[in-house]
Amino acid sequence: MELHIEQGPTLAAERLPAAVVTGIRGCKRFRNARCVGQYGHSGAVNRPHRHDAVAATVALLHHMETIWLQQERAGADLVITSGELYTDPVMHGPSKIAGETHFVIDVRSVSEDTMNVVAAEARQAAARIGEAYRGHLRPRRDQRLAAGRDGQPAARRPAEPAGTTVRNGERAGHDAAVFAKMGIPTGMIFVRNEYGSHNPDEAMTLDDFGVATRALLGLLLNFPPS
Repeated sequence: MELHIEQGPTLAAERLPAAVVTGIRGCKRFRNARCVGQYGHSGAVNRPHRHDAVAATVALLHHMETIWLQQERAGADLVITSGELYTDPVMHGPSKIAGETHFVIDVRSVSEDTMNVVAAEARQAAARIGEAYRGHLRPRRDQRLAAGRDGQPAARRPAEPAGTTVRNGERAGHDAAVFAKMGIPTGMIFVRNEYGSHNPDEAMTLDDFGVATRALLGLLLNFPPS
């Protein structure tokens, strides 16, 4: 059983002090993605002759945004993030066409199928877009974390009287998902925290913590569920 601050603003937006988690997003991450083009002078090379690594990378990231929107409209749970995107500081310059980029594509969902589909699309799109921009887009997936579903659905009854609400806690990856994937009965409770996590402003009130702690006690007293 894990009690954890929520790492997003959902509970705060819904004015809920805490919630039982029913799903944890897994992750498939292209950690060392790279685009290799060709350096050139920004004023001397016309578009048909460019091998612009930045333009190709941006086109790929924009395409992944459209895939995200399509999946959302179809009802899928999905988030796609590029938390790193940079050129070579030794080689780049204000009057240069960039010849190389390094970036990350982070794909997360509670559905392994959704993550697999989107990861495959990233590879296929990289090949098409790389060719269109006369460069080489090379996504390489080297990090993954399994999604966790319904860690402890039977724990809902004892938790609700303590002030929590059952909801899809489909948010950041947590260690609890690893235990759930191994078949170990696992449960989580999120505590309201509107300022995000991994920053100096993350916080929770003692009142909210009390609600979540009473819910945790209820889960433990009723475990294993009958």
